[in-house]
Amino acid sequence: MVVHFPIALIIVAAFLAALESVRTVAQPRVRGAALILTHLGAISAVVAALIGWSAWAQASYPDQAQTLDLHRWLGTTSAVVAFTASVCAGCSISRPARLWAWRISLWLGAAAVSVTGHFGASLVFGSNYAW
Repeated sequence: MVVHFPIALIIVAAFLAALESVRTVAQPRVRGAALILTHLGAISAVVAALIGWSAWAQASYPDQAQTLDLHRWLGTTSAVVAFTASVCAGCSISRPARLWAWRISLWLGAAAVSVTGHFGASLVFGSNYAW
């Protein structure tokens, strides 16, 4: 649950940010929800990354060492990008001109957690796992 929660929060926040960027959507509520989910996703992503580093120290995937390393670093990158999106979200409230920085970093975060999740599933289900 610790690793799946940030994935869901960040992807839903990115989806809402995309909806909000279309001018036909009621912006204040959608943007507010996306901002809250961005912050919650960033906090939970950092927690998941810290737990992941702790689990990595005890992990045993002898025939998938490269996948484990890739998953570890992509997870760390995902947490950093999610944190960056959270900072940009805070800046976008006081400076609307920075709204696109939040959206872009959030969309990059959604892509990063998706790719990271794929490699995590490859560790659990084997290298023949397909998207």
